[in-house]
Amino acid sequence: MPDPYDQPEFADPAHQDLPHRPIPVLAWIAAILLTAIAFSLNHLPEPPLEAPPTDPAQADTLPLRIAANQVMAIDALSSDTGPFSGMGGAAAMGDPTQITEQIETQVASPLEHLRAAMLSAAIAPEAAAEMLTRVDESIDESIEALDARATQINPTTDELETELDNIEKEIAYLFALRAEADQLANLLENGYDALTDDQRAALTARHKRYAEIALLHDNPNRETLAAPLHANGLRLIAAIGGAIALLAVAGITGFVLFILAVIFTASGKMKWRLADSVGPAPQHTNAFLETFPVFMIALLAVSVLGGVLVSTVNLGIPDQVFQALIIWPLLLCALWPVARGVPFADLRAALGWHANGAGQLGILKELAMGLVGYCAGLPIVAVGLALTLFFLFIQSLIFTDAAPPSHPGVESMLDGTLISSLALYSLACLWAPIVEETIFRGSLFAHLRRGWHPVLAAL
Repeated sequence: MPDPYDQPEFADPAHQDLPHRPIPVLAWIAAILLTAIAFSLNHLPEPPLEAPPTDPAQADTLPLRIAANQVMAIDALSSDTGPFSGMGGAAAMGDPTQITEQIETQVASPLEHLRAAMLSAAIAPEAAAEMLTRVDESIDESIEALDARATQINPTTDELETELDNIEKEIAYLFALRAEADQLANLLENGYDALTDDQRAALTARHKRYAEIALLHDNPNRETLAAPLHANGLRLIAAIGGAIALLAVAGITGFVLFILAVIFTASGKMKWRLADSVGPAPQHTNAFLETFPVFMIALLAVSVLGGVLVSTVNLGIPDQVFQALIIWPLLLCALWPVARGVPFADLRAALGWHANGAGQLGILKELAMGLVGYCAGLPIVAVGLALTLFFLFIQSLIFTDAAPPSHPGVESMLDGTLISSLALYSLACLWAPIVEETIFRGSLFAHLRRGWHPVLAAL
């Protein structure tokens, strides 16, 4: 019975005299130059940050949305009435004052400072009152920055009037935030009835859930109004608890699988399945090598074109969504060898688009083996994470003023809307792995492993 995991044979092309152009040396030079260009473009100086949006709905960030649910979960577990009375939210979720301090570390703009204070009003009114002083400081700093910006405008520019008008709108927006901060201070000091119905309605219209949480303070109908907010918070806690339990199970399973892998490898029971000779036929290797520079050229072209369109045309959709739409078609570059005359059967075999001859059951078995292999590698990931945290701790001791590490993709996902976050997620978690497996481990690795040992080619 044939081994279902034997590597498939490559098709025997009818034409053996496939032209070798461009030659491999040119393909390698192009690949290296294009990689250097892409690296340089990613490290160009960033443009100055734009002013914060004057529409509060556009500044609703994911960390604050999560913090809102966290605050309401604490409030639900700390309530003296209801199904969770007596559970002690402070003990279960952490001290409310510490939670508010944690929330404040995640905010930067005056609007975010104000909303952090609104969230704190529900569980730590005294901390919220202190945070309002920092709201005033943040507003003062923003107004000073706008004044400085106004003095730097070239009076001869055609956009002088437009620029001054924008600055005037931003200053008016900041004064409106200050008035709302004063209303929140009045609420904390004098109670719910200190605000008029119109003031409460205006706060709710502009700040949605954040105002609803703040207006629970000293509210005679608190329990009724808090019920749906509590439900959202408890759903978040249930999701976090489920994720922690899943990680714990995966971690234990991975540790057991890793130990078994070490034992089987030492005893010779675990065999090397990838033969050294596996790879595209000799007359096809150049076509697979060419795929990499073709992909890099297409990626650079799309990136430049997308940047120009985003900066000059009102597309009507978030920038992240537009970038995702124009980048996904680049996966078609994987078909370059077919355009160069490589049979599709050879392309599938070289890129791993097959189930090792086992049909649909083989696909399911491959998926299961991938999951098992991923779990078995979790202990190695855990060691890498521990080392990363250790080196970050050492860095914080040596460079006390260093900014915390960050990633622009993560920051964009946290600060963006739901649809833009989903677009970035599709690129990071779907598009990027497919490119890595198809262009890098597929085409480039398929070329390298024909003449090199698979381990050396992988490195």
